[in-house]
Amino acid sequence: MEITKDSLLDFFREPTIEKFAHFLEQNVGETDNVDFKESWIDFDKMAKIIFGIANSGGGAIVIGVSEKDNNIVSKGIPNDNILDAADFIKKISKYFPKKILSCISLLNFIYDNEVYGALKGKKFQVIIIKVKPSDLPVICEADSKFLQKADVYIRRGTSTEKINYDELQALIAARIEAEKDRISNLELKDELVQLRTLYDAVPGTVKKMGISAFLQSPMYLSVVGLQENTVYPEESYEKFLVSSIEKKKEKIKRML
Repeated sequence: MEITKDSLLDFFREPTIEKFAHFLEQNVGETDNVDFKESWIDFDKMAKIIFGIANSGGGAIVIGVSEKDNNIVSKGIPNDNILDAADFIKKISKYFPKKILSCISLLNFIYDNEVYGALKGKKFQVIIIKVKPSDLPVICEADSKFLQKADVYIRRGTSTEKINYDELQALIAARIEAEKDRISNLELKDELVQLRTLYDAVPGTVKKMGISAFLQSPMYLSVVGLQENTVYPEESYEKFLVSSIEKKKEKIKRML
């Protein structure tokens, strides 16, 4: 996400009512990752903006705020304009892959306390779009008046446009890099699990030689006239585990 202000990043990480109030106080205009709407618009138009923000790294659409000349006015929205979150997702669902729908949420922010000053008595709704680089590009899955199936949209400042060749290549490169990191993390996790298994196989304590062990020893075998099995591995099972642990540890160090 390209937003640099700490308050905005803080809000996206944990969108609480207090952090949203601080978000509005910053008076930040629209960007690649933030869009303001005074009231709800057509759902296919809204879906297009969601596509643009998703393919720009994620962000938010705030309903109840007007924006002019990079200044925002927090007006709020009336009760009869509040949408149910489940209904909203249902109305836009045909445009998005199921995996991406789970990355879109609609939150309510209602200010009924005087501690919020000018926001008291106002209500807002915010669409939060959180996507991973490995999910990009997000491709439209249905046609409408404002959308075309199989198209990819991206934000350019305050507008949402069809992606160009260079922008698409950048998204694909970011996805490939994210996949590499994901695979690398999985491999490291597997290596650590295997190392733990090796450690668990080595006894923490060693008993002194008992009668059963003595009966297997070369000294006893020679006395009773038996021969030691010459094909038995020279390195004991425990020593092999210890050497394997050292090799595994070296491999994990190289991965870090």
